[in-house]
Amino acid sequence: MSKAKTIFLLDHSTKTALNPGSLVDLETRSRTGIPTENVAKPVWTCMLEACLEYSRIVWDIYPNHCFIRYIICDDDALEIGLWDTASQNVNHFMNLLSSVRAASSDSMIGRCIPAALDSLSEPTENEKGGKIKNECRLICIGSFNDDKHVRNLEVMCQELLNQKNRDIITSGKGLAITCLSIIFLNVYPDHFQVSKVSEMLCVDQSLQTYTDVYSVRAGNLSNFMTALVLKHYNLTSTTVTGIPMKEEQNASSSANYDVEIFHPSAAMEELIRGDVAGLVYAVKEGRPVKATTNRYGIEFLGCLKLRQFFYLITPQRQL
Repeated sequence: MSKAKTIFLLDHSTKTALNPGSLVDLETRSRTGIPTENVAKPVWTCMLEACLEYSRIVWDIYPNHCFIRYIICDDDALEIGLWDTASQNVNHFMNLLSSVRAASSDSMIGRCIPAALDSLSEPTENEKGGKIKNECRLICIGSFNDDKHVRNLEVMCQELLNQKNRDIITSGKGLAITCLSIIFLNVYPDHFQVSKVSEMLCVDQSLQTYTDVYSVRAGNLSNFMTALVLKHYNLTSTTVTGIPMKEEQNASSSANYDVEIFHPSAAMEELIRGDVAGLVYAVKEGRPVKATTNRYGIEFLGCLKLRQFFYLITPQRQL
């Protein structure tokens, strides 16, 4: 379900900042011919990379409509970004993230939940004026101790949300949160055999909230977040194959390459109804939606919605 506002609560504790999440294979050799050792990437770095890619996809496809903020959970709640279009871009977030200091505490996600609810009750540029259905998403990412730890945070979210909405109704300041999707994403290092947190999908806690719990290895987090953004914003993908590379001078042959494009699933639905020849439908591994594959240069006759997304990428010419 698409939400206008999403907040990432990022656990910047010693557990995420110091634990090696995954190994990066540099594939290089020293002058002696001995391969170099792999570089360990902390869980924290894996988290930031995955969140920024999630955000970039949302901002590219829904600019000025879907807003994202980060809250770094350290000794204090450090908020990254505002509910305005000027700050909703990767460069702005990366500049602010560069000022985050070294981790010095245990998990502080619980302390930062009130700050997240305060932010979600603030209107975006598009929500100022008029009656607004304030449907939001709260994604808590960290290395949780066990199922009890997650359950305690879940109960805390529910209690604080109820209190926040009562305060808003009494004071008349802010937007009451009408629906809150809470996602707990437990990230654990690649070398761990099993996760200490069990997955739990779409549990309705009340008329206002529902909760999902996932456990993902740090090395697979980027792929998981890509699948998650497709699900959250009703997106799908089309891979354009056989795109010719620019031929180099005196080259005897030219290579082709493929490009995967994410877009609203409505475009694919129209494509399926139109029964366009030359397209292959499949479900990619780890993706919650169907994907299509088509050859470069295919003609999309009568498919106006799809043409909006592909016109500059796939030249319209007969095969």
